[in-house]
Amino acid sequence: MQLAICSICMDVNDAIEKSLPSWIRRGGTSPIIITDWCSKVPVWDTVIHVVPRDQLYRIFVVRAIDKEIFYITKARNLAMKLMRQEINPLPKYTLMIDADILLRKNITLGELGDNGFLIAGRGHRSGTALFPTQGFWDVNGYIESITMGYSEWNFYNRLRQKQYHKKTKEDNSSLSLVRHIGCKPNTKRIGEKQTSKVPWRVSNRWMNSGVMEQIDVEIYRPDGEIVKQIL
Repeated sequence: MQLAICSICMDVNDAIEKSLPSWIRRGGTSPIIITDWCSKVPVWDTVIHVVPRDQLYRIFVVRAIDKEIFYITKARNLAMKLMRQEINPLPKYTLMIDADILLRKNITLGELGDNGFLIAGRGHRSGTALFPTQGFWDVNGYIESITMGYSEWNFYNRLRQKQYHKKTKEDNSSLSLVRHIGCKPNTKRIGEKQTSKVPWRVSNRWMNSGVMEQIDVEIYRPDGEIVKQIL
């Protein structure tokens, strides 16, 4: 298997309802893993409403239990941990995509090779990127202690330190025509202060990987089974 698609959601089910069909159409037969961070309306309810029955086999949802504050890094790591547990063999590439992004082109792996990655849109601040799945584990994912809004910048720089190379749209145009539809999450529940600046005094101290929190979850599998565990 070549590709998996991962996303995260907290109270932006309206965005998932619009974007998920495009991921299904443009992602080939790729599995889709979504972290539901205690959304008031469970994401699985949205999934079964918008996904054709013959495509449900591709969808996995992991729902965090009793988490009030939304930490983007923890949610993204949780999706990747579920992928490693549920999908065998592990896909070679991962598309990490924001919940409010529509795909307008089929995803192709182009000239990424074994160690290339591609960032969509806003450069180092973009949460939508295509990267080797092994690269994620080589750097131990997103650092969960970062709460100042530049966790993406840190993740991409740690990939570079491990000899993964950022590619350009000329190398692969799959993410050149993403469409940002926008969403309005409950900002009172977001645990990251958003900023576009990267203070040089602290940029280097977060270049080492951290520890992923073990989280109580419910896993919604494509066959309808719901499993509770710590992930």
